[in-house]
Amino acid sequence: METLEKIRNVLGWVIAVVVVGAATNVLSEYVPRYLAVASGLALLITLSWLLVSSLVRRLRASRSVTTRILLPDSRFKALICCLSAPGAEEAEKQRQQLLDEVERASMLNDTLKNFTGFGSVLRAAEHHRKNLQDCWLIASEDSRPYFEPLESAFRKFFPNVVLHKPVTVRDVYAKIDDVYQKTHMIFENCESETDGRIKPPDIITDVTGGTKIMSIAVAMACLDAERHLQYVEQKTRKDFYEIDITWEKIIRGHRGKRSDCAA
Repeated sequence: METLEKIRNVLGWVIAVVVVGAATNVLSEYVPRYLAVASGLALLITLSWLLVSSLVRRLRASRSVTTRILLPDSRFKALICCLSAPGAEEAEKQRQQLLDEVERASMLNDTLKNFTGFGSVLRAAEHHRKNLQDCWLIASEDSRPYFEPLESAFRKFFPNVVLHKPVTVRDVYAKIDDVYQKTHMIFENCESETDGRIKPPDIITDVTGGTKIMSIAVAMACLDAERHLQYVEQKTRKDFYEIDITWEKIIRGHRGKRSDCAA
């Protein structure tokens, strides 16, 4: 199907060029050469616009969002996760509780993985444990008390993973701009920060944690080619799903068995 579409597009351009050439030759017999060439160019531009418009309409008609189960220990080597808290005071009260739980636990347990806001980061890291090398956090200001327990948890349960300094955002409840820009910044700087170990296609962004505004912002930032998204289903919180929403992937076709949703 994809090959037929390519052939169709090429034939469209070939026909356009042939039509323009023929029209230019015919016109040159009745009007000055420069007018014939100008008319030919105008015709070529018109035909090009029509072909591009047709392609855009076809793309819009096929637009979709696809999801598929993301198995543990996938090929991804880095994570971007969102972190928020119910409030700075509440997070401060929970800080010591989390530190104590990390200290007591001999292995990563459900108490830590199910902790609101904080736990989704650990759950995502565990899912990619085999190949995970780096993790970036986009965090709300009021989640600062969680930084120390998370650092402690990574040192204990994921000693080979680099937990980068959290990127904090002041407003994660009303404004999308800051989270959107911070996400782009991580992708743009990941190679320089890791001496080339991590490139944008190696990263998957988890939208499970954080506020709804944060999830929307990072998803929008991942519309660029070769950026990947994941989330944990919210009933049993066991299965991870990868989301494909970039134009490039839609054009190339679906990989593997996926469930399709109309966008």
